[in-house]
Amino acid sequence: MISAVLSADAKPAAAVDARRVLFVSLDGLGYQNLTSNPVTSREMKTLRRLAKRGFLAPMQTTFPSKTAAGHAALFTGAWGGVNGIYSNTNPRLGHALTDTISGYRSESLTADPIWTTASNQGVSSVAYQATQMYPFNERSTGSAVTLNGYQSWTMAPARVISAKDLKDPDEWIDGPLRFTIRREPQGLRIGFGEANSSVLVRHVPTETAGPRKRPLARHFSEPLTVEANGIRTAVYFRLFEYSPNDFLLYRTAAQEAAAHGLTFDLAAETGPFVPNSATSLYTRGAFGKRLADGGDGTAERRYLETFELVVRQETRQMLALDRHLKPRLFVGYYPVVDDMEHTWFGLSGTGFSAIDAYRAWGFAALDEGLAQLVKPFLHRRDIIVFASDHGMAANTHEVRMPILLRDLGFDNKQVVANATCLFVNSTSWKQGTVEPLAKSELVKTLQSKLAATGYFTRFYLGPEMAARYGHRGPTAPELCFDLKPGYYFSEASRGKDAVVPYPHPRGEHGFDPLRPEMQSYVLISGVKLRSHPMARQVDGVPTIEELLGIRPAASVQGVSLLHPSADTPSPSPHPLLP
Repeated sequence: MISAVLSADAKPAAAVDARRVLFVSLDGLGYQNLTSNPVTSREMKTLRRLAKRGFLAPMQTTFPSKTAAGHAALFTGAWGGVNGIYSNTNPRLGHALTDTISGYRSESLTADPIWTTASNQGVSSVAYQATQMYPFNERSTGSAVTLNGYQSWTMAPARVISAKDLKDPDEWIDGPLRFTIRREPQGLRIGFGEANSSVLVRHVPTETAGPRKRPLARHFSEPLTVEANGIRTAVYFRLFEYSPNDFLLYRTAAQEAAAHGLTFDLAAETGPFVPNSATSLYTRGAFGKRLADGGDGTAERRYLETFELVVRQETRQMLALDRHLKPRLFVGYYPVVDDMEHTWFGLSGTGFSAIDAYRAWGFAALDEGLAQLVKPFLHRRDIIVFASDHGMAANTHEVRMPILLRDLGFDNKQVVANATCLFVNSTSWKQGTVEPLAKSELVKTLQSKLAATGYFTRFYLGPEMAARYGHRGPTAPELCFDLKPGYYFSEASRGKDAVVPYPHPRGEHGFDPLRPEMQSYVLISGVKLRSHPMARQVDGVPTIEELLGIRPAASVQGVSLLHPSADTPSPSPHPLLP
């Protein structure tokens, strides 16, 4: 049993009414990475300081340990069998098994997130860029002020262009957006719209050192307002190269920033929402040759400037929301660790020593943003909570499950792969072919054939998944699995080979959440525990609800870490950050 008490400076019940809670997810930052990786633990100074006035513990995430499922559990306090989100994509009753819906959207959500619970009980709440929020509805928002730009309309994705990409040197058409381009001595003047409002994008050499002693993303342009189909937003530009005959220009995504209950113009005060760093552009070579491919680090430094911009803009927007609204519960989100570590975590410690220098740059940029974000919540009565959805593991090979299943004699009329789980396409699904009485034998045969390949280390049947990870109900998978270290599952069906090496090692997640590298973490600053428990992803919400003095939703399955139950798992103590 985990023993837990409030620290000596904990707040009496009368102070709960005045207490505020900041609850932030750092997507992709696992407990092992945070505490054991020398780069991460050194650069995340803000979390180290906060841990000294609270506690830090590993957290069991969902199975599969995917972003949508992990955040749904983190924000609702319930597992997928209750909150409706099993993975990044989810099957739907009454549809074909292959007709899935995004797990990031609100349509599949069947449990109230914490901001809905809190706001419906009169606790002022803001939720910024959280999952399962959009499209906005009564369950996904309640009375809270909510903002989401990840699931709303993308007018035009982020781009990198050069002079040769333009059919007309004075015009750039990208989907519904039409820009004018004019050369000036200092750079490019880019305009938009009939009024031709414009910004000057100055050419400044790429940054050569990290952000500890300078502003984040300091060489980006001012924002330029754009509009399409009645939706208005704004974009930033960065001119990395400029010569008489050519240029290299980066533009952020033109993304609708949807909001519910917001009564002031956030973007006018802070600049626009920037959804992600330019990871895909970087990996495709748009910024130049990658270090792992023989580059000199220029591409990495350009990518990191886009990373800094996301940190800067999300921090600015969260601080402005807090300044205007002063909610008692503020839920926030940063995507950048997941962005970066998918690309670089697998290379860390594999001979590309410079990669860790660039990882340090990224974590330093995030830390600079976090240091600003927490300042309004450092009052003695307030609580700061950081957590994550999953960890990250290094991988060298991809196992393409549809191809492997085909090679073993199965097709999607019988079995469908979804992350690290397999669904039998029974007649309970539209167009399903497997009779209910044949399911058990099919699963047994499937497990035996998969085990014989040598790529799988463990299998989990439905009853075990229900007991440990909350997989229940008619949309739960029949069989889940874990792969041997270094091998990642994939739903890709292209090509003929089932197992394919990556060009370079990658960071991935989705594996058994009991793997140490998959565990997420929870840090609660302002509350101390006598022990350092292994929390579960569903335990954060009831803990915060108790700290705010609100009643938990009926769907909550977790246990407050202030009063853990006897059956809450308790491994050996884990040290705080050094």
